[in-house]
Amino acid sequence: MSELLKNNNKEPYDRKNALKLAMESVDSSSDYVNSLLDKISETVNLFKLNEIEKANIKFADLVDFLDLYIQLMKLIHKVTEIKTTTEIQPGKTFYDLEIHLFSIIKALLPAKEANDTVMLCDLLEYELAENLVVWKVAAIPALKKLECFTKNL
Repeated sequence: MSELLKNNNKEPYDRKNALKLAMESVDSSSDYVNSLLDKISETVNLFKLNEIEKANIKFADLVDFLDLYIQLMKLIHKVTEIKTTTEIQPGKTFYDLEIHLFSIIKALLPAKEANDTVMLCDLLEYELAENLVVWKVAAIPALKKLECFTKNL
């Protein structure tokens, strides 16, 4: 197989290509976070207006988007081989940020199941949005500064 790829002057899928893809993903992550923040705002506003059916649809869409974001971050961590102890802010590591995100998601489910829109809105508007802002302003820029991205690929 690798011979076939060499003969066609195609580069095999390797770490270098994976890093390029990860770098492109990191570059677009801020826009993705902005989309998530917009979805949070729309969902919360619908819940506050008591438009529950529309809010539930938006919430499901938000959860799907959030799931994709988490998968993307996991893949970036795997490809970049970033250490979970790498600090993104004084006293905050990628691990801390991820654990906080997962704890927010874990708290969202019981609030949603209980139809506790006040708790759900608080978790979305304050906890989740705040966590995503930290990803946007601290974690994503820290990822962009990783040696594997700053080297000439």
